[in-house]
Amino acid sequence: MAWVALFVVLNAAMVWYLRDRMSRPPETAPPAGEPPTPRAVATSDPQLRGPVFLSGAPDGAVLRLTRGDCQGGGPQVAGWIAAPGGAPAAIKLPPVSEVAGVGRSGDSWWVIGADAECAMKAWASDDLAGAAWSEAAIPADAWYLDPQDGTRVFSPRGRVAAPNSCSAIWIQAVGTQIYLVCDDGRGLVAERGAGQFTALPQSAAVVALAADTRGRIGQLMSGPSCLALVRTIARQKIADQHCFDSGKAPLGIAWVGDDLVAQIGFDLMTNAGGIWIPRS
Repeated sequence: MAWVALFVVLNAAMVWYLRDRMSRPPETAPPAGEPPTPRAVATSDPQLRGPVFLSGAPDGAVLRLTRGDCQGGGPQVAGWIAAPGGAPAAIKLPPVSEVAGVGRSGDSWWVIGADAECAMKAWASDDLAGAAWSEAAIPADAWYLDPQDGTRVFSPRGRVAAPNSCSAIWIQAVGTQIYLVCDDGRGLVAERGAGQFTALPQSAAVVALAADTRGRIGQLMSGPSCLALVRTIARQKIADQHCFDSGKAPLGIAWVGDDLVAQIGFDLMTNAGGIWIPRS
């Protein structure tokens, strides 16, 4: 039954995505080597606007959360956890109305989000199975979105303005780096404490990002020539890329140990030996 519910929710996202895409005017050709501005960032369904949040554990477990909308009165955030190598199964979450950040600490997941009144809170799971959650302190070094104002983000020092006219849809702190995705498809990076964001190399039409502690970046991108493109960047150069030609919308991406996983439509895909296959 969990997979039936998952299919319905994510298939609705793809339908709204394609309807939004078809209603837009034709796009002009992008500069050579760069895809155009993404069209998978926004959907008409508040449950699925922006990227789906993914977080991975070194053992292969994956947490997936829809974004929600604390101001729009949409459905509460929905969540799934995929056991190592397995398919996602629905979990019962605390009353989160919009997700602002996700992550893992030791043997538990943490979620920063808004309650029904858009007040910021944090929750932690008892273990990686995610069967039980309790309210927790927001991690002291966390960076996360501001559900009420996309032009600002939360830092360990409080609210700060997002850079360069960016309306933030995704943020992640990894090691000494802060990564940001804007709703116009830009990917940005800054050093902790420096406060100066710069454009990521090979970054345009980005729907979601994932970075690891080795400096590798996974980008989920979208454009007319490829609805769902996964690109891996290492040492500021494209190391690998794959186009999914299934016609399904790109929704999220995460590093799971040394492997990338991507949410394409209702399929959670993983890169196994250079070949992308669904998680079974």
